[in-house]
Amino acid sequence: MTQDKSKTIYSYSGNLSFDIIEKILFKSKNKIDVLGFEHIVNKRVYSVLVECLENTYKHNKKTKHTPKHEQVELVLENSDTNFTISISNYIDKDNLTELASKIEKVNSLELSELNSLYRDAISKALISKKGGAGLGIIEIARNSRQKIVYNIIRENGTGIYLNLQIKVAGKLK
Repeated sequence: MTQDKSKTIYSYSGNLSFDIIEKILFKSKNKIDVLGFEHIVNKRVYSVLVECLENTYKHNKKTKHTPKHEQVELVLENSDTNFTISISNYIDKDNLTELASKIEKVNSLELSELNSLYRDAISKALISKKGGAGLGIIEIARNSRQKIVYNIIRENGTGIYLNLQIKVAGKLK
């Protein structure tokens, strides 16, 4: 049996802005497209990456931090059978229960149920103060078709440094 070795195709550490997000997406898309995966897999990876960055930008808690620990850390890796997106940032401790609940809910659903949940959420389309409609986690689950893994890396006062790991399965052309 051969080992399915992952290799980093893009990483970023720092603060996010719209310009930085645009650069991350542009560079990542170019690197994803040349790897030889099916077009639909590339689209799913890109969509998950967009949602992750948008969610991180909207929900990132600004904290005082040491130079070693940046606000946002992103790693995009691939192997012969999948992509892994790992993204970490600070969130308010008060938001952890709600986020964990959303992730657990989408992790428990089949694709058809996720699609139904998405249609239901779209029809209600209530926009939050931060500019979202609560669709990000649903979209990540729909596009990845895998469980979303989350881990608390560290706590800092009222903030929690949270890591999300999302895999997108795919095969080479």
